[in-house]
Amino acid sequence: MKRPVVLMLLLLIIAAPVSAVDMLDISSKIVKTYPDEGETKTLSLIVMALSQALNKTPSLTPDDVWNRVEELLSWQNSDGGWGYFYGSVSSVPDTSYALIALSKAIKVFGDVKKKEKIRIAIIRGVSYLEKAFNKDGWGYLPGMRPDYRSTLLASAALVMLNEDLYLVKKAYPMLKDKIPDDPYLTYLWIVITSKIEGGIPNEALNKLQGNEAKLALKAYALLELKGLDFQTALILADLEKYKDNWTNKYYPIYATMAFSMVSERVINPTEDKLKATCSVLESSQNPDGGWGVYVGSPSSPSVTYFVLDSLKICNPMSPASKKGLEYMRKIYESEEEKVMVDQYLTQRYLFALLALLEYKNLTNIEKEKAKSLIMSTFWGDMFGKQPLTTALAIKALIMLGVPKTEKIIQENIKWLLSMKKNGGWGFTFETFLNKWYFAPLYPETTIILGILKDFVPKEQLADVISYVETNPPDQAWEVLYIYSILKSMGIEPKLNVCIESPGKSPLYDAFLVRYYSINPEVPRVNLYTVLSNLKNSSVELRSFDAGMARVIADGMKDILYTNVSVKLTKLPEVPEYGNYVLVYPVTVNVDISRYNSDVVITTSTSGYPVINGMPVYGDGVLLIVPGRNRNGELLFVLYAGKGYKDIANLIFNSPILKYLHGKAVIASWVDENRDGRVEIDELNVRFL
Repeated sequence: MKRPVVLMLLLLIIAAPVSAVDMLDISSKIVKTYPDEGETKTLSLIVMALSQALNKTPSLTPDDVWNRVEELLSWQNSDGGWGYFYGSVSSVPDTSYALIALSKAIKVFGDVKKKEKIRIAIIRGVSYLEKAFNKDGWGYLPGMRPDYRSTLLASAALVMLNEDLYLVKKAYPMLKDKIPDDPYLTYLWIVITSKIEGGIPNEALNKLQGNEAKLALKAYALLELKGLDFQTALILADLEKYKDNWTNKYYPIYATMAFSMVSERVINPTEDKLKATCSVLESSQNPDGGWGVYVGSPSSPSVTYFVLDSLKICNPMSPASKKGLEYMRKIYESEEEKVMVDQYLTQRYLFALLALLEYKNLTNIEKEKAKSLIMSTFWGDMFGKQPLTTALAIKALIMLGVPKTEKIIQENIKWLLSMKKNGGWGFTFETFLNKWYFAPLYPETTIILGILKDFVPKEQLADVISYVETNPPDQAWEVLYIYSILKSMGIEPKLNVCIESPGKSPLYDAFLVRYYSINPEVPRVNLYTVLSNLKNSSVELRSFDAGMARVIADGMKDILYTNVSVKLTKLPEVPEYGNYVLVYPVTVNVDISRYNSDVVITTSTSGYPVINGMPVYGDGVLLIVPGRNRNGELLFVLYAGKGYKDIANLIFNSPILKYLHGKAVIASWVDENRDGRVEIDELNVRFL
């Protein structure tokens, strides 16, 4: 493109009037109630448009689209074709219209039965077309002499269904040198020619201008063949002018098709899974105040201990926590009597004691009594000294104020380390004649590791760490427990964690709370969602560069009607709450993948940005990436090289801003004429 033309296009882009109204919402509302006029052609166009808009606008439900699809399926004749209207004799043109529509519909329905109905109808329809082929093309009816219109429609149907192109190639000479006058047929001609010859036939595209229907089909064709660019954005902006005053009856249908190409499913913020799991955990409490391994199973002091430990993350003052502590006090008091009589320190007593200690629910007198009882009893049972009991007793004594350096603590830690077997612990079984030690076992190994990690150097637990990673437990709750233990030790776990739905096992749910607290779910989001939510809203823009910040702020105000306040910072920062536009060099230390699970950005050794493993080269680069924090939308604008302000100006101060979509936008500039000026034809814009 020569510079005068570039300058003219740039002026048009900056001056182009745009609307904040969602065009797809407007057009799809019209199309879903559009009369089919009793014609297969019209019904097919409606199905084609609605299928592409499904899941991209709140105006459409799956039923809205399926009802029209089902109607079209019901019009299919026994020979596999469709007629001009319901019940009429099958014809090649009408069968082709229907198949083109179904080629779009089959892609959007996940329901197996619905997809199968469409698939079978397509197979029957393709069979009709194949049988109707006559030497070098198709006639209106099978056996008739081939004509241009029938051949064009049948060829387009087979191309869009990705069928074998043998018949299309045989018929193409009839189509090659003649571009039709009808706008929709021109669009189909472009699709066929592009498939057979490659490239984009500009002569045909130039015919699609004038009225609003032609503009819509031109935009749709360009978006299908090469994606969004500045010129197509201008066409879309022009299309919006007709939203209140359209004269061509097909305009809403074609506009729906075009705007569907630059729209996406709005991804709503996911449920706060930590909060939801906390709620489930509280609701699974037994009437006695405790929790069992499974919902409704008898309460267990050990399970209740782990649940109460997790409820400290949720809400330590909740009614469920208070009721759980009441249950644990009853266990504590009843077990205390047994320990005093039998002189065997029980795990039930220790779990109850630890829960009360962690919630600061014991008096000083009770603490002294507990300390004395632990130090004067046997840390095991009638079968011998037990590693798990010993570990729990060590933790309890330290929480009761006994220094870690005390002899009783040190000797028992040393004993525990000596009881490791192949990287784990188990339980002892002694009789007068023999002594057995069954190890390594779960959950003993898991719980003991969780206790000793706070008192023993990591090196002395290396064999245990290796064991739990290479021999993970079968129980899902223990996998989560080990995961949280290793993370707290600064180790990135090598475990395969499969998250299950909460509500079946309070024990599992307790560790799921821990998992979500240390490993919050990374959100999924797309540009369409973020930009839609930032329209007509207020947002704070943070940047190191005042000029860059002003370019972006002005563009968002003019194009998206966003109220942008600018805050210049010296350090990169990503706030946890609220809506923000964050404008930084690519090289800053911001982990984008924390705010968008689909995008990872690094920097190559040569300094080029790398997005999802793909290097981005150019004299100047601009990356636009959506993100999400705890309750707001984030728009990252990252730049590298030269000319990034001019790149930002071209994107943020043009209609293209409204139509950005995908996981990210990658804009790279190569100064081909080496004049140092960023020009539209030197800018490559891609959508991830």
